[in-house]
Amino acid sequence: MRTWSRGLLARRQGGTKRSRVAPLVRVPRTLPRILSPEEAGRLVGALRTHRDRAMVLGMLLAGLRRCEVLGLRFEHVQVADRRLAVVEGKGGHHRVVPAANWFFEALGACLHAERPATAPTERVFVVLKGPRRGLSRSWRSRPPPAPAGPCPQQDRLHAAPRQPGTQH
Repeated sequence: MRTWSRGLLARRQGGTKRSRVAPLVRVPRTLPRILSPEEAGRLVGALRTHRDRAMVLGMLLAGLRRCEVLGLRFEHVQVADRRLAVVEGKGGHHRVVPAANWFFEALGACLHAERPATAPTERVFVVLKGPRRGLSRSWRSRPPPAPAGPCPQQDRLHAAPRQPGTQH
C-alpha cells in the first residue's frame, strides 16, 4: 500500500517532463475535390451498367452518400415530385432531396433492362451477377458468416470486427 501511495504522490508532483514528449502534429483535413462537369461526364460515361450510372448520378446530382444510395428503397423514390427520401442517412436523420431528371432516366433504364424481376428485396439497387444476384448490395443485409472450424462463433476470440463491414 505504501509503494502505491508513493507512486501517486510522485506522479502528482513531478508529472512528465516536457522535453521527452513528442509534439502532436496535426494534419489539416482537406475538403473533397469537386469534379468539373467534364470530369463528371467522363466518369458517368465510363460506367458499364445502367445500375452503376444511376448510383453515381444519385451521388452526383442528388448529393447522396454511398450508404444512402445502397439503402434506397422503392417507397423512398418519389418520381412525380422528382425527389428522394433519405431515411437511413448519416446520423439517422430523415431528409428529402431533389434529384435531376438524368437520375430518374438512368434509374428507369436500370429497372427495365437489368434488375431481375424476381428480386426478393425492396431495395432499388441489387447485385446483378453471381450467387447473390437479385439481393441487396448493402453489406448490412448480408447474413453473418458461418462459424469456422469445430468451435461455435461466440467462443472465438476477437470475433467482433474492428470496423463495420469488415470480414475475418
